[in-house]
Amino acid sequence: MAFGFFKKAAAADLVLYNGKFITQESDSDDITAVACADGKIVSAGSYEDMEELIDEETLTVDLQGKFVLPGFVDIFSSPVTEVFKDRYADLSRCGDLQSLYSHVKLFADENPDCEVIFGYGYSEKLLLEANSDYQEAIRNEELMRKIMKMLDEACPDRPVILLCENTVSCLLNTAASDTVKETAEEEMVQYITVPYILNLMIPFDFEALEQDVRSQIEKMNRHGFTASLDLGVPDYFEDLYIDSLISFYNEEVLHQRFFGSYLMNRPLMPDGLVHRLMARKTQCNEIGDYINANALYIELNGEACPLDFSQDALNSIMTRVSDKGFDIFISAAGMDDYLMAYSAVEYIRSKGCQGLVAIRSTHKSDSLANEFVHWESAAKLPSFSDISSMTSEELIDLLTAEAAALTGTEQFIGTIRKGKFADMAVFDRDPFKMSPEELLCQPVSMTIFNGKII
Repeated sequence: MAFGFFKKAAAADLVLYNGKFITQESDSDDITAVACADGKIVSAGSYEDMEELIDEETLTVDLQGKFVLPGFVDIFSSPVTEVFKDRYADLSRCGDLQSLYSHVKLFADENPDCEVIFGYGYSEKLLLEANSDYQEAIRNEELMRKIMKMLDEACPDRPVILLCENTVSCLLNTAASDTVKETAEEEMVQYITVPYILNLMIPFDFEALEQDVRSQIEKMNRHGFTASLDLGVPDYFEDLYIDSLISFYNEEVLHQRFFGSYLMNRPLMPDGLVHRLMARKTQCNEIGDYINANALYIELNGEACPLDFSQDALNSIMTRVSDKGFDIFISAAGMDDYLMAYSAVEYIRSKGCQGLVAIRSTHKSDSLANEFVHWESAAKLPSFSDISSMTSEELIDLLTAEAAALTGTEQFIGTIRKGKFADMAVFDRDPFKMSPEELLCQPVSMTIFNGKII
């Protein structure tokens, strides 16, 4: 009678062998084979170690000495920005209302098939020509009529919606305004908000958008990227991108782990901000292995922001957000912004908040160690320009283990080890003998995502 004491282990879905596995683990230099099942690495060692995991349904792949790294995490570029960059009028460089008019007219003329002309990125400062206060400006009926007339001239035959860089206000022409007002009256909507306007007018073709998201993910996969940390993107764009990812997930064709963030470039009330962050996180809870929305991205730019962003306001925001378990990424433009960011880190650490904080800035200060006890507790968030001063080894570390730490997912990705997600990139050449630029541009021989060759 058999009691099952020597029951054969569950078979692997995929076994990779005869490869040079660069695991990014300090004690795993002798690995030449890896077995994957149910999306995870179930064994790492020699081919002989895998034999009991192989049956007639297991796919075995002889790598013939190729080099295997953990799947890369893109922390430099934004897949969301890539997908949307040609779909709207970029107003970020408009210095005055005349420039705004010219950008909108040019985009409308070049895109005659767009049913709704959509622009994003104008600064609140454009509205301060006749007003010293932004809130006064958006309540100034004469100024709003002037802008509406200007947009009517730029595009007389289609609705125009321009979203401010802070995403909390927008400008409309008459065609858009009339449609919004009529619909709001029919639906008995008491307060017309920016989300209501955007959901009503919808300036994008969802099918075309979904196809471009798919193409963007495929492009990343071809270069060994299986995950991305997306920072500094308006939540409207990111939400639409995530909608496509959810669609792919339901079709079982999602080949990217996405770590999103909520952009804040002006001071907000901490309670309202936490509510928004919690809503985003809840949306992704059931598919957290693939889509994660657990971060706040703060843009500090005192010179550009027309609203005062005080140290007390930043301290309060970061304390509440960190206390609720959200990661915080900060972009500090000026030296004052840089010091404000580290002062806030010092404050929240003194309050016992231990969550992840990472800061990106071109500024460096040798005096931080003298000014702040906890300055080293903030991670350095590199920018694309930093690559030029890196070695290939440093870049590989950054795109694997260090990126996993930045996304708070060290237990799942970043290295090749039993129990982690089976995300890997296979190279024909030794990646350590490539320049950093080659490493980013070189198509990989094979990408494995969630235990499948994609």
